[in-house]
Amino acid sequence: DMKKLTYLLTISYLLLSQLAFTQEKTLTMEDAVIGQWRQLYPEYVSGNWQPETNNFIQRIEGNIVSIDVKKDKETVLLTLVELNNSLKNANQDTINYIPGLTWLNSEIVYFQTRSKGYTYNISDKKILSTYTFEKDDANFDRAFSKSNKIAVTNKNSLFVVTPTERIQIASSENDETIYGQTVSRNEFGINKGTFWSPDENQLAYYIKDNSDVKQYPLVDITAREAETEMIRYPMAGMSSEHISLGVYSFDSKKTIYIENQDTKSEKYLTNITWGPDSKYIYIQVLNRAQNHMKLNQYDASNGQLVKTLFEEKHEKYVEPSHPLQFIPNNKNNF
Repeated sequence: DMKKLTYLLTISYLLLSQLAFTQEKTLTMEDAVIGQWRQLYPEYVSGNWQPETNNFIQRIEGNIVSIDVKKDKETVLLTLVELNNSLKNANQDTINYIPGLTWLNSEIVYFQTRSKGYTYNISDKKILSTYTFEKDDANFDRAFSKSNKIAVTNKNSLFVVTPTERIQIASSENDETIYGQTVSRNEFGINKGTFWSPDENQLAYYIKDNSDVKQYPLVDITAREAETEMIRYPMAGMSSEHISLGVYSFDSKKTIYIENQDTKSEKYLTNITWGPDSKYIYIQVLNRAQNHMKLNQYDASNGQLVKTLFEEKHEKYVEPSHPLQFIPNNKNNF
């Protein structure tokens, strides 16, 4: 209609005027160097998308707000009062602010407090499940697609927490052996220490053997009196950590091991990838010299090498940095 046409013409005129002004303006050296971080820096919009919807979720004045980008309509999804009422109804402690929410689907979110984790139906305003954590729990790795498990490390040990129990997967009393944490100084695409199988019924995890790595002192000068913390640090040319992989089965309640016999070569086990059928694990095995990589396939039921798919060599170095990405609905192609 005429109103819409007039509105569109007005907007077009304003945009063209702004474009003409922008094209005529000459940037100064200050604009070009400093302006990119100040007046010319694009506006930052924080938030995320609600799965399976056109809604962009933002935190506005402490509330969780949904913005329908097609209808340009704002709706308050959750207030602190509503969340605390839900916690009270589940006999849980109340909180002072709404923590970060992780969307599991269009209605269910996950959030954590200092000692608890919750799945929550944001439509019905109901706590669905509760996870209880212990002091020093870290490296939370959720398996919520087909189960209700969270892998956590605590100091040097590894556990799995469910709404009803805490399962010890591997235990270590000192830093000579560390389970379920990142290894190899986060090189070669390594950024975590636990890996859920697609069916979420098996958990692969790094085992770091530090027994040959010398201790190195770090001095904390922020204390009233300087304090020393000893860490394991492999100096160049000296003995490094030995890495292997454990695979725990929730069916058998047993762990099998991959590449645990070699305690001499100090090779890297990088970019751990589960096959889509949860039967095989693929590892990009890199030698200590970092110039020879083998992409190996292992049987997740017994830890045995099935085959080497291919190798990469270079006279200087190779640098595997990414796990395999399998083609959807195809367990063989990646």
